[in-house]
Amino acid sequence: MTDSGHPVRCFTYTPGRGAQLADKLFMGIRKGAVLMTDGYEPYNGIAERYQLVHLGCWVHCRRYFVKAEENVPKAARSRDLLATRFIKLIGKLFAAEARTAKWEANQRQRLRRRYSARVLDAIYDLMLEQSPGVVPNSLLGKALTYLREQWPKLILYVENGDWPISNNACHAASGMTGIVVDGSMAILDVAPQVLPLIARVADGVAGQAFGQHLCRLLIEPDFERLQQWQAVRLA
Repeated sequence: MTDSGHPVRCFTYTPGRGAQLADKLFMGIRKGAVLMTDGYEPYNGIAERYQLVHLGCWVHCRRYFVKAEENVPKAARSRDLLATRFIKLIGKLFAAEARTAKWEANQRQRLRRRYSARVLDAIYDLMLEQSPGVVPNSLLGKALTYLREQWPKLILYVENGDWPISNNACHAASGMTGIVVDGSMAILDVAPQVLPLIARVADGVAGQAFGQHLCRLLIEPDFERLQQWQAVRLA
């Protein structure tokens, strides 16, 4: 938050997510600044230590319910499926944000208090009503646990029209791209000229070997090595 009306997004890199690395990043940040995160536990300590306003990201929360929904065969899905009901309610929150994207912050805040707060109440009531009947270790159970544990942070955004509902804007501004490596999603921040090479070589290299070298190559792209991998595949 710059208080200028124009968001400024800066990005940095650390070789991990530990608290010591984060301390270097947040040292000197002003009291009351806004921090939006997923549910990674060390962020709670960072927000408390530096007296930050800690927001939760609704995109991360929604992702848990999407996974739960996708785990149900398509033929068995309906609008009454519990995961689908949560996804629909969360969608209403994002629809309100899309409607107010070009509004002034005070106008957006009024709509959030008048409309989004009621949707949040519905989500909360549904969570309380359904949680006792859901197996905790199931995908839906994990989604509900995440929602319940993150709830105080997830609802804070309605208090200020400048605060975001999710980190989508920052993610888009970073230029990060998602690709699948050895069956897992890897989020990569890479130069555009690297992506075509990766696309051509990824399925020609054993997933394990590719995964072992990928991050090292992308931190400081080694075009010659990527070209060699491409040549091996084409051969």
